[in-house]
Order: sequence, then C-alpha cells, then structure tokens
Amino acid sequence: MNTVGCFIKKKMIKAGIKTQIELSKKVGISPGQISKILKGQANLTYDISKKLSDGLGFSLEELREHERKEISNVNPKLIKALSNLENCGDVTIQEMNVLLGLESFLKFPISEDSFGSLLKDYLEHQKK
Repeated sequence: MNTVGCFIKKKMIKAGIKTQIELSKKVGISPGQISKILKGQANLTYDISKKLSDGLGFSLEELREHERKEISNVNPKLIKALSNLENCGDVTIQEMNVLLGLESFLKFPISEDSFGSLLKDYLEHQKK
C-alpha cells in the first residue's frame, strides 16, 4: 500500500469503517475506485479528495502532505522523463516504479532519453 493509501486506511480504522464497501457507501465513490486509491493506482482528483476528507474527517492539507511524501520518493530520472511528456497525468507512482524496476532487472542503467521513450510507449499502450 502506498503512503496515501496507508493514510486513508488509518482514517478508515479511526472512523470505524472496516471495508472498502462501507467506505464506498459513506463517501459516494465506487468500491473499485476505492481499491485503486488504496493501492496507489488512481490519481486523486479534487472531488474524490474532498469526498474522502469529508467522509473520514481529515483536512485536504493532511492528504496533500501524504501525497508530497509519496512524490518525494520518486526517482529523479522519472521526474525528468515525465516533464518531457504531455498527458502523463494518468501514470501512477506504482506504474512509474514498475518502469524503474526495468533498470534493475536489465542490470544496466537506462539513459534518461531511453527511459522517456519507454514511458511514452507504455502510455501509448495503456490507451489502447
């Protein structure tokens, strides 16, 4: 579970909410979306963040702090590659880390240009 997912799960426990379905009903977000949020597979829009904060009793600033912590753990090579791409808002930190894992799997460093190309190809494949 990611930093934001852990934060939300803690708030669920504090609120006495035991399941994702309970949370879904309380905040008006689908169970599937709740699952993706907890796993770090969904980007939080303002509306979703607001529903979660209202339903679980925390401030949007608390949530943003956890998002900042998560982003600070991202590899600088990834940040540079993302800055050179358009329409990359749908890439989750988990997906980015999978791409970074390629570098360790291949046992040699991937240049920033090559990494950017891999990321671009990945995004195009995801759209299909």
